[in-house]
Order: sequence, then structure tokens, then C-alpha cells
Amino acid sequence: MSLPRKAIVGAISYLSLLILLYIFLPNLVHRQEFDQAFVPWQKNPSSQNKAILEIQKRKNMGIQLEASAATAFVLWIAGFTWYGVARHIPHRQTGTRITSK
Repeated sequence: MSLPRKAIVGAISYLSLLILLYIFLPNLVHRQEFDQAFVPWQKNPSSQNKAILEIQKRKNMGIQLEASAATAFVLWIAGFTWYGVARHIPHRQTGTRITSK
């Protein structure tokens, strides 16, 4: 496989991992700033409180994206390492042959 093709396959596999992790992993980010923005919005859903809450939601999404990107990178490296090692391990051949009668 040529180098440009390997780069394309690597990029596609990384982006696929990133998207899957971002979508399917639960968001476990719990920040005090979000709570401080949520409580006033819950008591008084004004446009100013909603704007502050939206800013905090975007920060949470950014943190989740960073965590997903780091996790995808680790899995991507582990996958390509495993693939590279598995390719170079000699496979045991059995002595049996299938012949037709």
C-alpha cells in the first residue's frame, strides 16, 4: 500500500473513531460553572441566563470533544500497533491438505 493511501486510511479510521466515541460515549463532564449557570436559568429562564447557560454547554461539548479526540488517538495508535505486530507474526501452517476425490 502506498504512503498516500496509508495516510488516507489512517485519517479515515481516526475520524471514524472520533465520531463514534463522541456520539456513543456518555458525557461525564460535570463542572461547577455549568451548575452556577443552570440554577439561575432554572429559576428564571431569561434570555441573559439562557445565553450564559449556552456558553457553558459549549464549553462542556468542547471538553467532551477533546476527551474523545485523545481517546480516539490512543485507540488508533493501539490498533495500528496491534495490526503491525500481527502482520509480522508467522502463522502456523497445518500439515493437512484438502483434496478432492
